[in-house]
Amino acid sequence: MKKLLFVYPNLDLGGSTTALLALLEQLDYTKMQVDLLLLECRESDRSKLPRQVRLLPQAAPFALWNAKIRRKKLCNAVFTGKAFRMLIEVLRAGKKPFVPHLKAAMNQMLAHIHADFCAPLPGGYDTAVAYLELWPTIYVAQKVKAARKVAWVHVDYEAARLNAALDAKDYAKFDKIVCVAPQNAARLKKVFPALAERILITENCINAGAVREQSRACVQESEYAGYLGFKILTVARM
Repeated sequence: MKKLLFVYPNLDLGGSTTALLALLEQLDYTKMQVDLLLLECRESDRSKLPRQVRLLPQAAPFALWNAKIRRKKLCNAVFTGKAFRMLIEVLRAGKKPFVPHLKAAMNQMLAHIHADFCAPLPGGYDTAVAYLELWPTIYVAQKVKAARKVAWVHVDYEAARLNAALDAKDYAKFDKIVCVAPQNAARLKKVFPALAERILITENCINAGAVREQSRACVQESEYAGYLGFKILTVARM
């Protein structure tokens, strides 16, 4: 039986989370053992998953490191390591407007620091999947042993203002890089031309049955009861 690992930040509401849960529901568990590793894990997350998925202890052991190790790692990141190099990359790029690019670089920096604070995952897998950019990708690239590694990219890399120089070494460690739309794939190939042959397109999974079931849920009429005019319904995440 094949061993498969998914790495993801948390199971908070969101498009990629919905796609991940739908994908997990479609897997054939007679042929594979599936583990899920989260950066932030809550007791309630167990109920969201298919019963066959093994939810691992969360990957963020920041509180488990003693104070001396925490200070050493943080100082290394800020003064001599990733944080300094990332800031230099942003300044060197000279992108305009500056603030959004700086914000994106800070997110990348924090993702690297989070990965640095996480201990390597024991054991090995046939396939390890980083199902989101930033921390999951960095963690799988650096801290997971697997015969095959796959990275999922849900965003338009250029539009997200991510800095390719900060991610190039990590993406180079993946056998396949999955984009969820043709435009995303085209942009990623432009950013990482050396990895173009590894980039493929797979649309997000949708659990049609779950959507139909939710559509039949009771909706309170409230102040619209008896209203005969035109009605508009917006379904979205606030």
